[in-house]
Amino acid sequence: MVKLDYFISHGLSIEKDLARVEAAREAAAAANLSQSAPAVEAVAEVFAPEPASPAKSPRKRKAPAWKSLPPAELAAHLLATLTIADSAWTTEPRLPRENRESFIRRIVLGETPESTTEETAA
Repeated sequence: MVKLDYFISHGLSIEKDLARVEAAREAAAAANLSQSAPAVEAVAEVFAPEPASPAKSPRKRKAPAWKSLPPAELAAHLLATLTIADSAWTTEPRLPRENRESFIRRIVLGETPESTTEETAA
């Protein structure tokens, strides 16, 4: 009843629904509302959902452009964009007390804490 009320209040056609209800009434009357299997099947056949249109293939998402950047540019982009989570670009966990910058440099650029201190000392 709610569906018909909605259709009427929005000025939509209800002939299809009314025809479906009438067909169900006729099927129930023909089966004399007995609980036999053919009667139940006749009513279920009338109320069976209409076959859906062929399913569209799901859209394939494109990988973000930043994922294909060379390592130096990827590291710069990750450092500049704080909203990209670590799990979006690596499965590696951070070391204890490792900050984001050190983590990115270690994973993307292959730097280690020892290599950065040696470079600054030289």
